[in-house]
Amino acid sequence: MLPGDTLLIFGAGHVGFVLAQLAHLIGFSTVVIDDREAFANKTDFPMPGRSG
Repeated sequence: MLPGDTLLIFGAGHVGFVLAQLAHLIGFSTVVIDDREAFANKTDFPMPGRSG
């Protein structure tokens, strides 16, 4: 098995949120980067990957 690809998303606003959801649906691991804790958090981005 090959490892899955990782998508880096810079910005956890409304566009980043939908992009992370779509990426998860097609098998990407996501890393969401945003300096605003109110946006990049495990509550808003519960799919596997990292936020911060």
